[in-house]
Amino acid sequence: MTTASSTDIQPYVGVLLTNRLINNLKKTSVNFPSYCRILELAKEARAANVHLFFFASRNVDFKKKYINGIYLDFKKQRWMKKRFPFPHVLYDRLGSRNEKVLKLRKAMESEGVKKLNSMFYFNKWAVYEDLSRIENVKPYLPETKLFTDEDSLEKFIDENKVVYLKGVKSGKGKGVMQIKKVDNKYIYSHFKGMLTVNEADSFAAMMEDIHNFYNQKADSRFILQKGIDLINYGGNNVDFRAEVQRDGEGNLDIVGVSARIAIKNSPITIHSSAVKLDTFLTDYLHYSKEEMELKRDEIINFLHLIYHALEEVYGYFGEIGIDFGLDKEGKIWFIEPNAKTAKVSLMKAHDHETYKKAFYNPISFSMFLARQPDEWFKTHCGNFRAFEEDISLSCDEEDI
Repeated sequence: MTTASSTDIQPYVGVLLTNRLINNLKKTSVNFPSYCRILELAKEARAANVHLFFFASRNVDFKKKYINGIYLDFKKQRWMKKRFPFPHVLYDRLGSRNEKVLKLRKAMESEGVKKLNSMFYFNKWAVYEDLSRIENVKPYLPETKLFTDEDSLEKFIDENKVVYLKGVKSGKGKGVMQIKKVDNKYIYSHFKGMLTVNEADSFAAMMEDIHNFYNQKADSRFILQKGIDLINYGGNNVDFRAEVQRDGEGNLDIVGVSARIAIKNSPITIHSSAVKLDTFLTDYLHYSKEEMELKRDEIINFLHLIYHALEEVYGYFGEIGIDFGLDKEGKIWFIEPNAKTAKVSLMKAHDHETYKKAFYNPISFSMFLARQPDEWFKTHCGNFRAFEEDISLSCDEEDI
């Protein structure tokens, strides 16, 4: 294998992106939303003395064992092309699950390249099934079922009044639909570029729209989840995103927790405003300092529990974005994990030093991984089943 030696002072970290993003970098374009995150990652790698490069799946030559990557030359202030060895660590920022990319991931693993995260995405149904086996996690999980038939869905809505449907492999809120039953009418909404709210007089009429909504996607499976009576601010739902990572010593670091305030009537908090957890509890919910500190400690314990539970199931993770909610009684509810958090809420709610730390940690944890012997990975590979890497999807999205 043509790869850098793990005894190198400067480990190599390869960041897998889409072809489109790599082309943008080659053109030295900075006019795309994720450029600031790519630049921040490059800056933190330079500070850590790490060889960081970016590449797409088509840039890998497995026969000759090298990658045509792109890196930022800070002296020339230009993005440059260069041939790199296979890295010590793969930082997978690609959302694609098409066959070519899945083969690349497996080939990298067979060549001994270590992964920043054991899994590159989370299947919502598998996560619920697996976490529900862990007794001290179960109380935090809202009732969830896999859609099997229309009768079961109708019954589930009748029992709960407010229900969320979620595509098992969707991200960024794209496969989420909220359903409310009010006076024998069904009000259902979703957010894709813009908020869409519909009303149906019958379950059958709504069901036609549901099938259209999910069958347009390559993987049409979806889950049913009991709606949480979330706290709200100004009539708008609020949930929380915690950026939880491992640092250069492998220790857990809760970098920041942000309250996300949804736009009016939106079933999701994507494209929301965001503030720090402590600020939200004190300034928005009017907790006393003592109440805020108690709730913050409770949330920190919860985040440690969920992170360790996910690692118990699927193996080690360098970072997870954990979404959770508080109901109107103050109870914590787990919503979902994110293997590729874009750190948008963190940027909105926290200072620049905190934001920088969220990019330094993956670099420093990569250095930690590069030092670990093979035996370390054998003992950190997870205890339960890993969900199938279904090759039926061909999306080409990234969250860098």
